[in-house]
Amino acid sequence: MSVQLPPAGTYQVDPARSSLTFTTRHLFGLGRVNGTFTLESASISVAEPVTESAVHAVVAADSFHTGAARRDDHVRSPAFLDAGRHPAIRFESSGAVRGDDGVWTVEGSLTVRGHRAPLRLTIDSLTVRDGSLRLSASATVDQHRHGLTAARGMAARRLRLSLTATTHPAASPVTNPTTHPAVGTVTRAVAPAEQEKDLVNYPSLKLAKATGLHNGHHWR
Repeated sequence: MSVQLPPAGTYQVDPARSSLTFTTRHLFGLGRVNGTFTLESASISVAEPVTESAVHAVVAADSFHTGAARRDDHVRSPAFLDAGRHPAIRFESSGAVRGDDGVWTVEGSLTVRGHRAPLRLTIDSLTVRDGSLRLSASATVDQHRHGLTAARGMAARRLRLSLTATTHPAASPVTNPTTHPAVGTVTRAVAPAEQEKDLVNYPSLKLAKATGLHNGHHWR
């Protein structure tokens, strides 16, 4: 997919027209699991040069949702996200980079449960239309770096995130803004096979059986 760099300026993400989903594994990597988070707010400040652009986003920790109430409550509990004491999951960027392969990434840090760790967000596509931006991006989160280490072995280590977002300008456009041309094709980043087996599990086989995961049910 192509990435078209937008004019300089600040853009607010519209949460109602955006989504944040995740994919993971459970039961020692035998089953695929899907879920969602709610994006509370986010902004993108496009700078000149574009490599100095900034992204700030806040996700509600208690919005973790898989469709299984018992499982969701456990993940929100102090055993994992501890959403009561740490209600916000935050991403703050430190800059944008275009690799030799033409893939754009946003380098930054993710704070979960008070633990801050680096995170690389891969821009899978970005288009500009009528002053608004439409983008999709992906990232792999290493949960152990955020202190989410309960049930090692049963609980996998990594979580695959996918973001789609629509933005609108937050202020008047800059004078004589110039829309950058498309800069090439971006190949969606895919977690290595050895990491895919390792994508998140859940705290205990007992919990998984109680919620129906042992029958291969998805989190829909």
